[in-house]
Amino acid sequence: MPTSVTESSTNTQSTQRNRKYLTPVERASILSARKAGVSRKSLAAKFNCSLTTISKTCKRVEATGTVETAPRSGRPPKLSPSEVRYMILMAKRNPGMSWAALLDVCPQPVTRNTLKKVLGPHFRPVSQTS
Repeated sequence: MPTSVTESSTNTQSTQRNRKYLTPVERASILSARKAGVSRKSLAAKFNCSLTTISKTCKRVEATGTVETAPRSGRPPKLSPSEVRYMILMAKRNPGMSWAALLDVCPQPVTRNTLKKVLGPHFRPVSQTS
């Protein structure tokens, strides 16, 4: 039995090391365990994170009152998700369309580079005229 626990904790560690943030469920269980008197060190070992992460998580939850991840700052996307879906649909339906024609049917004024990033592998124009 201890072998399987070690194996599962090893698998968990490799999975959690790749993950960027604690989930809201993990944050809630950390907070409730801290309130119940569980040490930071044992929680850090259980969730495979640092002592600082445990402390900052508790402080952040108490300050904000929520276990949800805060929205990140940054430039907002030029096209909405529905507009992106529309452009992908247009590119798939009309594979011979030029970039200029795609830019004309785009609901928002965007550059060719923005459209390339949005469409990604969904569209490769036949002619490179713009």
